Amino acid sequence: MRFVLIVVLLAAAAAASARDVPSRGTEPGAAAYGGHEGEVVLWGGRIVALTSIYKQVCIEVRGRRVQADGRPAPFLQRGDGQLFLACDVSGRAREEFRIGDEATFAGTLDRVVTRIEQQRCDTIDRDYYLNSRRERTPDGGCRIWLPVVAVTDSKAWKTPPGGSSINPAAGYSPVRSSRPAPAPRAPTR
Repeated sequence: MRFVLIVVLLAAAAAASARDVPSRGTEPGAAAYGGHEGEVVLWGGRIVALTSIYKQVCIEVRGRRVQADGRPAPFLQRGDGQLFLACDVSGRAREEFRIGDEATFAGTLDRVVTRIEQQRCDTIDRDYYLNSRRERTPDGGCRIWLPVVAVTDSKAWKTPPGGSSINPAAGYSPVRSSRPAPAPRAPTR
């Protein structure tokens, strides 16, 4: 009986771990510290800005873990949130991607760029920069590091009009119950 219970528990653990596959290659947070250039990565997240650097069209993304189906996880998990740039030399990115879309990018880690914000790091928009590597500059600003991925392949999931990009039909909806929470129980002896 114990053997059957152990097998069932191991199977459940394997199924749970198969749902969330970590991004391939170095995570964006570790890549922001440099030394990983040339690595092949598979990163995903939510698009927060469209920009250009070094004559390339780039997409600024808040990183999230990539699931087994290739789509970014629906919610940030511990350690997620490092901003990164996905750059595409062909210039097609502006037509395919919109701010708020979820996207996954495969490519090679190219370099790490920095951006200087005039605000202090402790007053800067924490929701935007979340877990991004940053430090205070001598003049009181904030330096943010952004790893750059040279994109070889990408996929975007459009945000539905007026809301979240979580698609309940695809199984990405958070579990919510319409029943009220149970009343607290009295302590027992």
